Amino acid sequence: MEAEAKNIVIAEDHDVFREGLKIVLSKMPQIKSVFGASNGVELLTILENKKIDIVLMDIEMPC
Repeated sequence: MEAEAKNIVIAEDHDVFREGLKIVLSKMPQIKSVFGASNGVELLTILENKKIDIVLMDIEMPC
């Protein structure tokens, strides 16, 4: 049985790192959608409006 593809959000304030990771992850067949947030407010908005399975989050980022 094949696992259901996952929706991921990347919370990272460094644009190059966040966008690069989005590109790499979006090419994986196990990943359905990849969203990006550059701060805490954007992250909360995505979490309120999308069904997210996995959050990859920077330890230190702006609110």
